[in-house]
Amino acid sequence: MRTINGAGALVTAGLLLALTACGSDAAHEAETPPTTSDSAHEERSDEQMPAPVAFADDPVRTIDIGPLTYPYPPVALHENVAWVVDEESLTGVDLTTGKDIARIAPEGRPLYEAWTPEEGELTEGEAAEREATAARRQLEEPAVLDLAGRDTVVATIPVAGASGPELEVIAADAGTGDVLWRLPLRPDGLGDGQERRVSAAVVHGQQERVALMVTEGGRSHSTVAINTSVPEVAWESEENWAWFGDGGILGAGNATALVSGIDIEDGETVWEQQLDLPRISPAGPYLVVTEGTETSVIALATGDDVDSAPGLTGDMSCWTGEGGTTLVCASPEDGAVAVDLALGPVLWQLSPDDLPDSIRAVAFQDTFYLEADEGMTVMDSRTGEIVGSSSGPFLSAVSGHGGAALVGHTIELYPAAP
Repeated sequence: MRTINGAGALVTAGLLLALTACGSDAAHEAETPPTTSDSAHEERSDEQMPAPVAFADDPVRTIDIGPLTYPYPPVALHENVAWVVDEESLTGVDLTTGKDIARIAPEGRPLYEAWTPEEGELTEGEAAEREATAARRQLEEPAVLDLAGRDTVVATIPVAGASGPELEVIAADAGTGDVLWRLPLRPDGLGDGQERRVSAAVVHGQQERVALMVTEGGRSHSTVAINTSVPEVAWESEENWAWFGDGGILGAGNATALVSGIDIEDGETVWEQQLDLPRISPAGPYLVVTEGTETSVIALATGDDVDSAPGLTGDMSCWTGEGGTTLVCASPEDGAVAVDLALGPVLWQLSPDDLPDSIRAVAFQDTFYLEADEGMTVMDSRTGEIVGSSSGPFLSAVSGHGGAALVGHTIELYPAAP
């Protein structure tokens, strides 16, 4: 099953407004059959593995990924495999051995070059210019999705098409790296991809649909949904930009702060609300919405207001681990609150004094990993009890077998401690 990645993005009205300013039919085999390590098959699945409370002292693999626009590694974890994407490939790495199990290149010519360490000495000005140019890179995380009962890793790589930039969508078996299908697509109205860099984030998958949010120059361009059974584009919208999804419903916004729920199957609007410059935090099957001083919780499936837990505010970012039953929300100003996903009674709370000045966290199952002054604090999401700690770097992604961290320009992969 999919591991929740990233640090829980808070979607604000400013972001929503900035967003506006802002294939082939046959399945293909991998160019080189992947050599899959035995551990990738023999280890237990994430559903069977308890959430780790400690990790190896040293990384099993380091990958120089280069400067990035956002401080999160372009990594998705599935059982014992870490899937890493760059401008030229999707690579699966065994979390136990650190060895590649698969490297999948796009069939099209990559539109951008992957980062490579510069050989030879650069002047201070040359080094700064190279760093600034590279920092505009936007590598979107791959996603591991349950598509029609099969755990599938999906990634997008910009490639050069006949009439301009395209996005090659690659889907592979998340355990073995066997390529399942590819789809080159060019969303309507996309520019040449040079002055304004193009990319696409995988925001949700359900049954035979995958939804992408296409960006151009760092600003939202459109939402594209793929029918994975063919594969082909199922629908496309330049009016609504989906930034996350749950249960087949996409949470979307547009330039006028119109927030909506979109059916991933056909692109039809399930509900919509006109909000007054809202701050919105995705929270599993909910949206936590603050308008002015008023905070409410909206069910993503229906758009209905639901009872919220005391202490829950729209300034908070929220996390829920795949397979977990708890929603944890926190902000430096308001503290932390944990509630059952059914929005029952508050399970536990922390005051702002108990939290760091800035909050980065990740959840796996019912375990919550919070960045500390040195390393991470590991908490039981149901009780708030501290169950472990780590002296290493903050892990932006965690599975039952290990975690991934972004340290400077480097992705570090850590196995779970035995």
